[in-house]
Amino acid sequence: MIKCGDSSKEEYGLFQSQDGGAIPTSPLQPNIKKDYFVINIPNRLTHPWLLYKHYAKNIPSIMYSFGLYNNQKNLIGVCCFGTPANNRNNYLGNYKMIELVRLVVNEGLEKNILSFFVSRTLNILKNKLKTIAIISYADAGKHH
Repeated sequence: MIKCGDSSKEEYGLFQSQDGGAIPTSPLQPNIKKDYFVINIPNRLTHPWLLYKHYAKNIPSIMYSFGLYNNQKNLIGVCCFGTPANNRNNYLGNYKMIELVRLVVNEGLEKNILSFFVSRTLNILKNKLKTIAIISYADAGKHH
């Protein structure tokens, strides 16, 4: 402990032995940006995922669909965007509104994979559509 006048400052080492502080990461941990990629996919490729893996077991109106692939080129998730549920007003000012209607990935994937996946899809949409607003609803009944 360092004392300076009436105050004191506690010094900690790089790795704390108790709770708190940064947790060092192993160089063996997967690198999501290197191990996975996202591309546009035909809507039909999402159908098995939506009918058999997603809890809703139906296919919503889909305008844009994306696939999450691993480096072995296996499809391991789908993300779909469509017409908003409130189809009376599909614009927010000058921005066309689209809804994230489905997001499904295989179980057991790395932490933050969903954030990576959605982020990549939004970047692709932004480059394609230029002016969009995304809306997404959580299903409280499914603890979202």
